[in-house]
Amino acid sequence: GDDEGTYVREPATLDKEPSDAAAKRKERRYRAEQARVAVAPQDGPIKDRGTARELARQYRYQHMPRIPRKNLELYRGREDQTYPMNTPIFKKDRPSLADMGIGISLYFETVLLLAYVFLGMFVVCIPSIVLSFMANPSGVPSSGGDEGAMAQMAVVTIAGIFKKPGSVYGCDLETCLFRDGSTLDTVTAVSIIVYADLGCCLILLTAVPLMRFLFRRYAEAVDEGNVTAADYSVMVWGLPVRVTGKQIKDHFDRLLDRSFAAGGGSKEGGGEEGA
Repeated sequence: GDDEGTYVREPATLDKEPSDAAAKRKERRYRAEQARVAVAPQDGPIKDRGTARELARQYRYQHMPRIPRKNLELYRGREDQTYPMNTPIFKKDRPSLADMGIGISLYFETVLLLAYVFLGMFVVCIPSIVLSFMANPSGVPSSGGDEGAMAQMAVVTIAGIFKKPGSVYGCDLETCLFRDGSTLDTVTAVSIIVYADLGCCLILLTAVPLMRFLFRRYAEAVDEGNVTAADYSVMVWGLPVRVTGKQIKDHFDRLLDRSFAAGGGSKEGGGEEGA
């Protein structure tokens, strides 16, 4: 692109000296890549793959999020450093993804919570899945048949445990016969699947209000720990319908001037002289 010279002429420096043979080899390879990047074209396509890879690596490094400056113990000495891979999603007293904004932290928190929810649903459904495959040893129906591709999902449903035409194993209206010769009452087998499905529904229904509660708490904590434009905003109600933006600005400018004049200061000085 047009801005390649920005990171061609500013190679990243090593933070510390290598202490072993592997680190020395890595440093030599790094120096060789930097020498090759130094002679890269400032415009036009880059034909050398290694040079293009190093330029992309430098661009990524320079545009990675950095740890902000905060008056907290665990932030001191780490300002302007990149976030490590084990950075927590939300912490008040240490660098976390919440430093990048509420949207970033809530996104990763949502992904993590959904992973826990789906894992819990899978564990609850394990008896139902095992029972379905034991009662239907013929396996998944072929998607090329008349039943269609969606028929493959029937193997883990209540309908999938009943005998198919010509099948010896499975369930009828009274008893389920498994391949190992064991039997089970059909009502019991159906109850296991129904209660497993009910457990999955309860997990999901419980997770929704829990996620709302956690997201509201995270949003409040992130807002308290970060300064944004909303902290300097004022919401005004009852404005006339035909008022213009300039009239609103002039009105609040006059109120601000009066406020500073009453306090003995000014908008430029912010306080009394000599204070």
